Amino acid sequence: MLRTGMESRLNTHHPTLYFPGGDIILKFADPKQRNIGGYIYLRIHRKNLEAYPDLLKALTTSTESKQEFYDGGIPIFNPAEELEDVTRVLKFIYEGESSLPLTDNDFDAAYTHSSLFHMSLDYNIRPLQKHLIDHIKKDWPDTLPAWDLRERVYYNRWEAAKHWAHDRHAPEPAAVILLARQYPDNKALQDILPRGLYHLSRISVDTGSYPQQNADALKLEDYSPRSARLELLSYEDRFKALAGRERMLSRIAEEFQEMEVGENCKAPTNTKCQKNMRARLAIITQNFLTAWDPLTMLKDNFSEGKSEVIPEGEEEGEVCSCEKEWRDWVGGVRTRLFESMNDFFLDR
Repeated sequence: MLRTGMESRLNTHHPTLYFPGGDIILKFADPKQRNIGGYIYLRIHRKNLEAYPDLLKALTTSTESKQEFYDGGIPIFNPAEELEDVTRVLKFIYEGESSLPLTDNDFDAAYTHSSLFHMSLDYNIRPLQKHLIDHIKKDWPDTLPAWDLRERVYYNRWEAAKHWAHDRHAPEPAAVILLARQYPDNKALQDILPRGLYHLSRISVDTGSYPQQNADALKLEDYSPRSARLELLSYEDRFKALAGRERMLSRIAEEFQEMEVGENCKAPTNTKCQKNMRARLAIITQNFLTAWDPLTMLKDNFSEGKSEVIPEGEEEGEVCSCEKEWRDWVGGVRTRLFESMNDFFLDR
């Protein structure tokens, strides 16, 4: 131990980060013995940190005015960072990604690993940054097919455990929005930001606290509503989510006005075909007035095989001759909406 006599009983070596050949010693208050002055010591190798000069500088900047040394003149530093954060970062540096396994169940990583994000970004630890951000990006895909697939994954998780909050199966947006705002120069986080704001825009302000605890809401058979850690968000971002949703609805209205499905139909049922399209368009318009999630509403109700509208006088089972054109139009609208999220939700 580093101390002798009675005091030595209060001081311990870290079980996995005390290397006898290390040339730097880090001293932290022992959380288990904080009230009685116990310390935990880490002994590490300077050469392992040389690739991360910002981190090395932070760890070797002591909060104590008097420099301590161990036998042989090894300096002892008392960094300002928390013991748990430093040990997790050092384990990653020594052991690699195996020290921080992330699975699909870690969908809340932007929050649960936020301190690691801060250290990786503040001290430019690029391998740790990449490991964490690559994981988060899986839950905030940048293509519509991948987005639809993840939404299906979350729904399947919820369906397998109904009457549990959907928040327990899928990411919430506030934590990732906050990270992106804290690090405006990080391109990967900025790429995720508009989709985080879009998800925020489809969360009702009446969903309550996170995770969703409303007993009536959790009894719903179709879908448990999702919520967010609203306390993490600024007023500006909550406003941007609402403003972005308004811009999205305005774009949808433009799409409706430009719609030409069925206009050039040459089938004998031309009149019925156009009537069918107008009926569908009316239903879409009505749904959008109350839909919190335009992308999902279009997909679930008006894409292939969904919500067939049978015009008056037409037998059920008949298929509109412009069915493919209709489906292509719905798919095109969804794609254009998704690809325009930067326009809807980011600063102009």
